[in-house]
Amino acid sequence: MRLRGFVPLAPKPSVRPRFTCRGRFAVAYSDKGYAAWLDSAASILKDIEVPKGWDASRPMALSVVFKVEKPKTSKLLYPSPDTDNYLKSFMDAVTKAGGIWIDDKQVVELERVRKVFTTDPDEVGLHFTIKPTEA
Repeated sequence: MRLRGFVPLAPKPSVRPRFTCRGRFAVAYSDKGYAAWLDSAASILKDIEVPKGWDASRPMALSVVFKVEKPKTSKLLYPSPDTDNYLKSFMDAVTKAGGIWIDDKQVVELERVRKVFTTDPDEVGLHFTIKPTEA
């Protein structure tokens, strides 16, 4: 049993929380662009139909390919943000969407995680496969 899907949003790396002072207290906040991306991705993921009999409480294996639009002036062979930051964003969006897994700590296996450039705007996004596995 596998769940395959596509999130047609430009991949967004997770960001570290920022801090500011409010009076005598430090307050953490995150980038507004990241919060908006997370909401959009979770909304798309909520609409993905899980297979009949899917158990969201099981350990999971994950494969994901991040397809990023190549800038016209880039000499890089691959996107520059760290792969693990792209992965963290996606896993947070799946957790926020609910229904696929309860928490991203259930991901016990990463089968394939890849980031690549694409020149086709229709391919920009996250292609993923999630499947229950043994712990």
